[in-house]
Amino acid sequence: MKLAKEFVNYLEEWLIAVILAYLAIITALQVFMRHVVGDSLSWSEETLRFAFIWMIMLGFSAGVRRDTHIRVLLVFDRLSGRARYVVQMLVHIFFFITAAIIFYLSMLSVDSFVEFPQVSPATGISMQYVYLAAPVGFGLTMIRLAQRMVIDTRSFRRDGQRPDAKG
Repeated sequence: MKLAKEFVNYLEEWLIAVILAYLAIITALQVFMRHVVGDSLSWSEETLRFAFIWMIMLGFSAGVRRDTHIRVLLVFDRLSGRARYVVQMLVHIFFFITAAIIFYLSMLSVDSFVEFPQVSPATGISMQYVYLAAPVGFGLTMIRLAQRMVIDTRSFRRDGQRPDAKG
């Protein structure tokens, strides 16, 4: 039970770690093939590009879970308890709405590849699997944003400030 909970809590990190391992192994293999064997793999660059896209999309969600997205804190750091909480909730809500819009539009994109199938030139992978990275990434981002809002609300109710609040 605990292992399953840890896996769910760190799902994005696990998937990103697998993708990073794949990127490292296939890149090293491609360098070996080009410089030692004198021939290259026809599929490696394309699959590396697709894996990188998936990693970026999962990274949005991982950043939300860890609360480590880039942001300007000049004004935020000067706010006190309630004002800080309200601004943070507004940011979460705006980000959630943005993620929901991107999720919806990217699902339309995936649906178009189901209706009008296309495959990648080097690997023959259906492009719907490549484009599925956006709805998966932003769907997970919406889940993590909802979790973050609950965490921040509980923290505010308990302490009167966010866990990372100064002073």
